[in-house]
Amino acid sequence: MKPRRTLYEHQQFALDAVGMTRFDLGADAPRLLDVLCDGVRAGIDGDKLLAQIRVVLYERRFVIPAPRTVGELARRAREKVEHEISVAIERAIPPATREGWIEKLFEVRADGMTLLEFLQEPAGSLRTKDITRESDKVNALLAMKVGEMPDLPGTERYWQMYASRMRNQRRSRFAQRREPRRSIELVGFLRHSIAAHTDTLVRMVDRRVSRLWGQASKRAKADQGALPALQVLLAQVRQAINEKSHTKAKRFDSIAELVRRYDAGEMKPPSIAARQRAILVAEIRQIRPLLKSLVGLDLQGDDDSHWPALIAAWKEAFKHGQAGLTSAMAPPKSPTWEQLREESNANERNMAEVQLLWELRQGLRRRTVHIPSSLAFQSRASMLDLRGSSIRAPRSEYPVKKMLEELIEEMEFGLERVSGAAERGDLKIDGTKIKVRRLTAQRTPADLKGVRRELYGGYPQIQFPDLIMAVDAETHFSAEILGRPAENETELLHLYAGMLGQSMDLSASRLSLMVGLTPEGLAHAMHVLEDPAPLVRANEAVLTWMHSHAIARTWGSPFDCAADAMSLDMPEYFWFTSPDPKRHVSGAATYVHTHGRQGIFSDRSIMITQRQVGPAIDGILGQELSKIARVFTDTHGFSAYGGSLAWTVGILLCPRLKNHNDRRLHVPHGIEVPEKLKDVVLADISLKTIEKGWDAHLKVADAVMSGRLSATEAIEMQGAARHGDASFRAGHAHGLLLRTNDLLRSYADPDYRREKLRYLNHNERTHQLQRQIRKAGSGSTRGRRDEELAAQSHCLALCTNLVMAYNTSCLQRTLDSWRKTSGRQVDPAILRFISPMGFEKINFNGVIVFPFQHYRAQLLTPRRGGRSQSAGV
Repeated sequence: MKPRRTLYEHQQFALDAVGMTRFDLGADAPRLLDVLCDGVRAGIDGDKLLAQIRVVLYERRFVIPAPRTVGELARRAREKVEHEISVAIERAIPPATREGWIEKLFEVRADGMTLLEFLQEPAGSLRTKDITRESDKVNALLAMKVGEMPDLPGTERYWQMYASRMRNQRRSRFAQRREPRRSIELVGFLRHSIAAHTDTLVRMVDRRVSRLWGQASKRAKADQGALPALQVLLAQVRQAINEKSHTKAKRFDSIAELVRRYDAGEMKPPSIAARQRAILVAEIRQIRPLLKSLVGLDLQGDDDSHWPALIAAWKEAFKHGQAGLTSAMAPPKSPTWEQLREESNANERNMAEVQLLWELRQGLRRRTVHIPSSLAFQSRASMLDLRGSSIRAPRSEYPVKKMLEELIEEMEFGLERVSGAAERGDLKIDGTKIKVRRLTAQRTPADLKGVRRELYGGYPQIQFPDLIMAVDAETHFSAEILGRPAENETELLHLYAGMLGQSMDLSASRLSLMVGLTPEGLAHAMHVLEDPAPLVRANEAVLTWMHSHAIARTWGSPFDCAADAMSLDMPEYFWFTSPDPKRHVSGAATYVHTHGRQGIFSDRSIMITQRQVGPAIDGILGQELSKIARVFTDTHGFSAYGGSLAWTVGILLCPRLKNHNDRRLHVPHGIEVPEKLKDVVLADISLKTIEKGWDAHLKVADAVMSGRLSATEAIEMQGAARHGDASFRAGHAHGLLLRTNDLLRSYADPDYRREKLRYLNHNERTHQLQRQIRKAGSGSTRGRRDEELAAQSHCLALCTNLVMAYNTSCLQRTLDSWRKTSGRQVDPAILRFISPMGFEKINFNGVIVFPFQHYRAQLLTPRRGGRSQSAGV
């Protein structure tokens, strides 16, 4: 009798049919370990590592094994990388040194804090006391010689992952740690601490210097009108009388000379810049602590420059309390400061300190002065070092001559179009200005108002917690954050509440009154959400579901987006806050990219005063949801150099420039310009300049594309302080040509101008929805650390997308119902004007109750054996 086929044979037949094999831990694990170790080195751990292992197994056509086998693979990968790192640590850092670091970290300071607690304290305000306190943290680490730590394998994210485990660590608990994790956590914490505190200190000093110079400029301008020649005469006469070292006859002659100059009309008030410098010298008590903080860092300069000797001289002077000014301490001579020295009796040492502080600030910006232990202020050579990376900018191979020919051809065509529009009267040439007519109201379909009213009327009234769970049931974004489906209601409730606390800027205590959970549990949940990667995956899951609806395809192109910043109210005593220029309220900002088909697909926290062109580029490079080709920005999101850098990495910036009529058209030398446009055209671009510095400019673009530095750091490094650099001049000139072509198209093509406004208006409406979720003035004093600020930005973007995704599903449900019941079809030209950003029927306030009874089956994993497991959040 023929034996029956077993279930195993049936399964094997199915596996053979689809080309998959069973995984053997003993035979197959060694082949996968190197790939898994790369993920561990990149900083992936926990549930996210388990998820990546399953992906790797599936890509190699293995059947996903039991959870215990997956966990064993994760353990082996972790242990292998930890062994590599521990061997490098043992070879580079003696055990005695590590034990000394541990003693220092847990040593109690005079203020009752351990050094570990002191280093975890967030930075304060821009007051001198808080800047000095931040400087003390860096000095404590430098005294431990942490800055001399050699290079070790592993990415920064890997070291930050282990550094975070030292947070709020007690000595007894740390002593129970086993090697090699004990040493890795210690080294990771110290590496991350010195880099983070150094960067924070430099930025705090930079902002304080900017504020002091701005205040001095305002005072100088106010004093300028109150200093007529007679007052200048009186001031100088008083100064001559007080010269006790001179004889009476000499003082009398000086006064007579001053009177002669006054009668001859030669007595003029000092310039505003001179007054500003004099005011700063008089404010030396505010200047000196800032200079001490910078000089105390591990500053380095090029060997052939004046910086090494100058920095060493000032280090010694501050160390020994030297009061005078030696020749070694004197900054390079500057005509402006020499003039102040001649016209006043200001203290030489004080003038030198003010001049040195400003020049150090400029040197750090242009990287002529660098800090090896920093992340953002390393040397230019190390930031552009591409060894070990084969990634290049998409347009790095594009011939520069061909690129310039295409740009000039497009420019000549645009000039002819604009000239023709001016002759027809569509544009008006007024001297050096081009005046553009206002756009006429766009003609919309006649049925739009009625259809919009019916569609919006189909929105149900809903509580925000119910909306969150409804979208989660469709997208399972909570599983993306946790790395697995939630195991119980408590875990899911903490996750949702933590999201709301971060997005609405609520403290754990205040949030506990709204959801009925303990403040400690909520604080932990909000801390878990400070990891950006899971939130990005959750956001992508929501947007993917939202864009899968047919109506979303009528809203715009998947290759376009708009980018703009929205202010987040914060207490004014945070060092990175600034007043919002529009609302005059202190805060930071979240910079968001709104997809052409609606929804925020990228966001990041920035300072309000920060240049926005860098975040506009970084936001595109840091996401994988869409292949964005065009970014519509406002004036703040564009600069000439930034536009060129964006072009080299495959992005075209399309700015809507403020004072549109005042923009001149920059063209290359020798280009043929229509007679009617000669007054508005500046032929100031040298093509040879672009060709000469193009290779160096591409090196910067390659470094940005490879992740060696961000676009924000690249633009700061290549900014206005580097006008003498060939790479900057090439990028700046190329960016001006790109801007000219964009302006020419805007002048001649009303539809293109309308498209810009439409995308930017969508961004503004997105901000309105964000402000509805995050009420103004609800500050919780969270956000003092970068991780907290980023978590607020990410959670706010996620909650905003949840509302838009829910509205999109409601709109699509209504359209499908019309089609099925009555055969009614709505023209896509009408749907293009329907927005998913309505919030009138959503309640964001009151007691927060999550209706688990409706979504328990979709969101929770089935319990096995009737036992509930502890929450992961």
